[in-house]
Amino acid sequence: MSTIDYVRKLGYTNVQNYINNGPHGTIDESRLKRMTTFMTNNGWVELSGDELFNHVFEARDMIKYITNEKPSDGGIRNIYHEETGETDVAVYGPSANKFRSGGWVVNRDGGIMEGDNNKRYILYKPHNLTQPPICVQLENISKLYVFGIELHEDMKSKRPVKYKRPGKQTKYPVCAVDSNGDTVTIYNAESETKRKEFMGSKKFKRAIDNGWSFSETN
Repeated sequence: MSTIDYVRKLGYTNVQNYINNGPHGTIDESRLKRMTTFMTNNGWVELSGDELFNHVFEARDMIKYITNEKPSDGGIRNIYHEETGETDVAVYGPSANKFRSGGWVVNRDGGIMEGDNNKRYILYKPHNLTQPPICVQLENISKLYVFGIELHEDMKSKRPVKYKRPGKQTKYPVCAVDSNGDTVTIYNAESETKRKEFMGSKKFKRAIDNGWSFSETN
């Protein structure tokens, strides 16, 4: 289960808003503790102090972090909308002592980068993929949580597979056993060749190994 799935089960749609639920948008410590316990129990590693500065990050590692008291009291930021090509100016509030949902490390080598005045920072792509990469200075972080790309890929390979419900019935169905032990048609191929291609795919092999289900919407 991902962190967003975790908060959705609690009735929330955003991890960052779920945790920054205290007075004036401050961290709700009880929610933070529940979330970080869930994260560390599921492969996330907590870093702080020298551990953070000495950690070797990999490109596409996922990070989340907590800012300390050093970040500014607010400001403005240009937001580029990829779908329209337009740019808006967004006003943001105080960023100190906040939980940040982070994103994926995009540094060229995945490592910590050097900036002006010997400032060290990490560049990451936020979950809102229409936004540009964000850099965060390590000196502004009290704790950082990292979920390594290798572990992510390993866990992804073990997830159950989702299929759309099959369309019009053909002479070349592909069947699989569902979670109830019933044999169900999951795909109607147009030809025997297409049927063999489907059954030879990595996705179908994962479905056989890890289980599968139909997606709720097509």
